[in-house]
Amino acid sequence: LDSRRVRRIFNNASLECGGRLYGGFWQALSGEERVRDLRIEGGVVASVDFAQLGVTLAYGRVGVAPPEGDLYEVPGLRGRRKGVKQVLNALLAAESALTRYPPKTKDLFPSGRKFADVLDDIHRHHGPIAPLFGTGLSLWMQNVESRVVVSALLRLKQLAVVALPVHDCLVVPVHHAELTKAVMEMTFTEVAGVKVTAVIDRGSP
Repeated sequence: LDSRRVRRIFNNASLECGGRLYGGFWQALSGEERVRDLRIEGGVVASVDFAQLGVTLAYGRVGVAPPEGDLYEVPGLRGRRKGVKQVLNALLAAESALTRYPPKTKDLFPSGRKFADVLDDIHRHHGPIAPLFGTGLSLWMQNVESRVVVSALLRLKQLAVVALPVHDCLVVPVHHAELTKAVMEMTFTEVAGVKVTAVIDRGSP
């Protein structure tokens, strides 16, 4: 519990790659444990994190507004959200074109469905960001994410809100959750140039 100081860790000897905050003891806890067991100033906490972050960042990079609704619901792949999410994020992180299912994703799609067919469906729905697939955006995305989080932390500090960072998530006193959501969304738009939704998890009673 004494590990309360965080630091940014960059990659590839560049301040443009990575930059996430590491070091806080709360980061090793599961999401359920954080909202269940952590207390800030004696009170219960909530976890506020960004929804569909990677895909939204990709749309911001190409300067196009993402489609309305759930970005992981792709026509032709209805009911396969979990699989689409994993494949789509793998496409954005990969440093070369993918020609087969990423590990542990094949079983998330109908038996016999070829990866090429899944890829075609994703390309049709997310055409504007398709040129980014296989270009290795993971460290760039972490860098933008970390800049958003640091800026949001500084703003919340000015508002006397204690917040604990967990990559793209902030843990705050539950009565500050809505304020934190607003600050995170505003900061994301300023830094990334595109709107995103932050989601509040208040845990179970």
